[in-house]
Amino acid sequence: MKYTINEVAQSLNMPVTTIRYYDKKGFLPFIERKSSGYRLFSDDDVLVLETIDCLKQTGLSLDEIKNLVNSSTIMSDGSYDHYAMFSNGREILQKKIDCLTEIVTVFDERCSHYPSRSKNNNKEIE
Repeated sequence: MKYTINEVAQSLNMPVTTIRYYDKKGFLPFIERKSSGYRLFSDDDVLVLETIDCLKQTGLSLDEIKNLVNSSTIMSDGSYDHYAMFSNGREILQKKIDCLTEIVTVFDERCSHYPSRSKNNNKEIE
């Protein structure tokens, strides 16, 4: 099934301008266009837009996201294999999780060096 940009924007709760921006910047090189120039989106294209939105929420830069999206390969039937995008994205996210876990551990250790304070006695130690 094919969708218009307005249908995709509504289903993803994403501004049309954002989708156009991603296309203009090369995030969506596989988007089909009508002879009039209007974009037509497949279910697979919508999946990629959802993935871009998820990756943005993790704090990845637009350049990192673009590299991940562009790591998709074209199959012999013209479809896209997004395995590389998802596996590379997962690896990057796992590294971020590991880093954040280490930071939480450091904070836990630092907190253990200070006396606990109750809600009623939250005064600085003099």
